[in-house]
Amino acid sequence: MNYQIALVDDEETARNRIRECLSYIEKEVQVSFTIHEFSSGLVFLDRYTPDYDIIFLDIQMPTMDGMECARSLRKKDPSVLLIFVTNMAQYAINGYEVDATDFLLKPINKYSFAMKVKRALARVPRHLEEVNLVVRSRDRSVVLPGNQIYYVDIADHNLVYHTSDGNVEAYGTLKEVEKELEGKDFFRVSAWSIVNLRYVQEIYPDNVLVAGNEVHITRNKKKDFLDAFTRYLGRRS
Repeated sequence: MNYQIALVDDEETARNRIRECLSYIEKEVQVSFTIHEFSSGLVFLDRYTPDYDIIFLDIQMPTMDGMECARSLRKKDPSVLLIFVTNMAQYAINGYEVDATDFLLKPINKYSFAMKVKRALARVPRHLEEVNLVVRSRDRSVVLPGNQIYYVDIADHNLVYHTSDGNVEAYGTLKEVEKELEGKDFFRVSAWSIVNLRYVQEIYPDNVLVAGNEVHITRNKKKDFLDAFTRYLGRRS
């Protein structure tokens, strides 16, 4: 399983040490990490996207310290796992204000690091394969595994889930579905369609090919879709 990691620390040596410790965990528990480095909290917030599984955030940084960065982060993403990194333990005490998962003291001890990070990995939100949607059809409720859904669209004022087991018509709104799938590998390509990024095969000027079906994408969604799809491919590489 691959995890997306953000390292936010102005000290290159500290970032390198965390990289070394993550490499140790990769070999020990057979996971992989895609690591994104930021030397400034301001840059991190400016480029932030809700794709990270764990964020390592240094508390003592110039211009914007880690606590200030964390407060701004929580306005963007209230649930991402956050681990503070600091030279002084007393600075981490206020971590409860921003729902920090844990803190690490510099210089970082490899074994203490591994213990805390493995504990954090167990708290990472479930991946798409484990997501189930309960949808309301005319006479019953149906449980649809997220990894079986190709795309969702609207037909005759009803939702249609296009899945590997056929189409399922259901009540509800696309906005409700979008909220349920927030943070997962789905993207709303228009006012009437949400696609599963894992099943995107081709991208055309006005459509995307999803499991053999062309789904229209509106012009104002195209750039964000391409960015989301690129990040998805990066996580799977």
